[in-house]
Order: sequence, then structure tokens, then C-alpha cells
Amino acid sequence: MARSSDDDRKMLANIGLICVQWSAIEYTVSIIIWSLLNLEPQVGMIMTGGLDMLPKLNVAINLARHLKTDRAIISGLVAARKSIQDGLDTRRNRAVHGVQFSEPGGGYAVEVHRGPGARTRIPGDNQEFVALSDELHLVRLALTDARDRAIAMAAKTLVAPSDTVSVSGS
Repeated sequence: MARSSDDDRKMLANIGLICVQWSAIEYTVSIIIWSLLNLEPQVGMIMTGGLDMLPKLNVAINLARHLKTDRAIISGLVAARKSIQDGLDTRRNRAVHGVQFSEPGGGYAVEVHRGPGARTRIPGDNQEFVALSDELHLVRLALTDARDRAIAMAAKTLVAPSDTVSVSGS
């Protein structure tokens, strides 16, 4: 049985959820970095905007350790990095950057053109994308506590607005 356009819409919606979860995780890690350094968001975006996920997590972890921050912040970041290194990044890249092919008799396969499994069609189903979105959501939720702690810590150490680095340099 061939895949229906409804199946395709569900699959594309789930890929969209994966993109949203990944973006939220990246933004949450960025906010942690900005908070630890008491940066204004515009300056923070300049500093972290060009970093991919794992380098950004490594910066956040190393910075949190250097500043001897709340252990829960470090633990949250380390757990997120481990989840991503243990395959979430590869699965996310396959879902988001892979080309979807309908298979004879129904179903689909995904082919990526670089990275692990390049140029290999891997069979899949929509439940795989649902599961990946759910796993990314759990990573995001775990990082939310670390973000909130970093923001609270920054609020306690911020003496005056002039103590932050501004875009204008003033």
C-alpha cells in the first residue's frame, strides 16, 4: 500500500516538531551561557550564534565549572550533552537533513548525503520521528531547570546595568 498524503503531512509535522525542540535546546543553552557571563542578549547572540550544539554545550559546561556554579546547572548541561552525543544528534540530522523516499509497498526510507550512514537508505516509520521529538522534549525540560538557576544566579550577582557588556560598548 502506498503512503498517503496524510501520512506525508504527519511525517513532515513531526520533523517540524524535531526542529522546534532542537532550536529550543540550543536557545536554552545559549541563555545559560549569557546568564553565567551577565551578557545582554544581543551580545550573547553574537557570542553563541555561530556555535553548533556540542561546542555550545561544551562552552557552557566549561564556563559553569570555571565559575564554580550551582552543581545542578553543571549536571543538567552534562546530561544534555550525553543524550545528544549518545545518538540524538545523529537521529535529528537524519530526520531534518535526510531525503525522504517512498518505498514500494508503503513506508519510507531516509537517505543522508554526509555524516554517519551517508548515501545509505535507512527504512523508517513516522513513530521514529515521534519518539525522537519526545526525547528531545525531555532534554529541553531537563535544561529548563539549569537555565532558571543560571538566570537566578545572574540576577543575584548583577549590581547595576553598567556591569553588563553592551553592544554599543558603553
